[in-house]
Amino acid sequence: MENGIFEFSELENAPLVPNGVYKGGIKGNVGDDPFKKLFNVGNAGGIRTKISKDGNIAYIVIISNSSNSDIYPNNYNDDTSILTYYGDQKDSNKDAIDTKKRGNKNLKYLFDLVYGKLEEDINPFPVFYFEKIGNQGRNYIYKGLAFPYVKNLKYEEVCQIKRNNNISNYQFLFTIDNSEISTRNFIEDLLRDSQNFYNAPNNFKNFAEDTTQFKLKIETSSLHTKYLNLFLNNYVKTSEIIRDSKVRIGQDNIRKNLLYQRRKCEICGIDSPFLLIASHIIPWSKVKEYKDFYELGNQIRGDLNNTLLLCETHDKLFDRHYISFDINGKIMISENIRKEDYKKLNINENIGIKLNEKKEKYMKEHRKKFIEKNYI
Repeated sequence: MENGIFEFSELENAPLVPNGVYKGGIKGNVGDDPFKKLFNVGNAGGIRTKISKDGNIAYIVIISNSSNSDIYPNNYNDDTSILTYYGDQKDSNKDAIDTKKRGNKNLKYLFDLVYGKLEEDINPFPVFYFEKIGNQGRNYIYKGLAFPYVKNLKYEEVCQIKRNNNISNYQFLFTIDNSEISTRNFIEDLLRDSQNFYNAPNNFKNFAEDTTQFKLKIETSSLHTKYLNLFLNNYVKTSEIIRDSKVRIGQDNIRKNLLYQRRKCEICGIDSPFLLIASHIIPWSKVKEYKDFYELGNQIRGDLNNTLLLCETHDKLFDRHYISFDINGKIMISENIRKEDYKKLNINENIGIKLNEKKEKYMKEHRKKFIEKNYI
């Protein structure tokens, strides 16, 4: 690679560098196509899907070619980072979803997954976007990862059918992230296991994992769109979001996220919103007391892993370290609380919460304070 240009002979080991040029061969046949070497996909079509060894979609490569813009009027706006991309239906009088290579079906599946149209607990897969350079040869420029989402737009606006003469085709809107490189390790991991994001770019890793965690399983509505925007804007690095990246999510928005995601007190199950509080495991105001976290500064602000959704009673007990949770999520109750008062406080020794690895890092520190207060 020199000056951001990858030669055809280098493609099998080449990383995906935004705005990098990937050159095709010079033999004058379909073997010149660079995507077979880059992604081990077919050598024809604008939407090329790769299936992982686990049977799921590993990734999709989407390609724009100005020479067929009359059929596929794709448009990428560099200023907004929004890509308008048309699907692979070119036959008249056919259903938009009914295409030979299933491109429309696979992209629609991705948008359905992200916008909560499906009851599947699976991470979304990456989409890599390329544009053909000129009308000659098989050279392409990689623009970046295409996130199936556009700020402030509903599902019906980012995934819709357009009709031109007798042809019905899908129009998809993506936000392009051109801020990070995708390594060969990331591609190779996906080929073996479609859910392996260990080597994924950080923005995509967070987007994929948190989209799944967020359980977007309600019909598209103004409420859904509001929280989808709030939750996913952190991970789609458009120029606008990069400028705003230092602005933390406020306390009120944290609570709204928790209400949308968890919906009830994680200890007693009460679900009246006006009684629920976003309880921080490590309070922002006391972060200086926690050496390992103080150095992280604002990184812990807005981190939902540092929160529990609790009713007022259990928030007070948790905040004052009269209760905590062990490494398995089982409740720990201070000996200063009499057992005859357990029922009044709506607690018992069988209560447990779900702890993931990230949340446990915070809970470990809360547990230390609990032990110090009650047993030392």
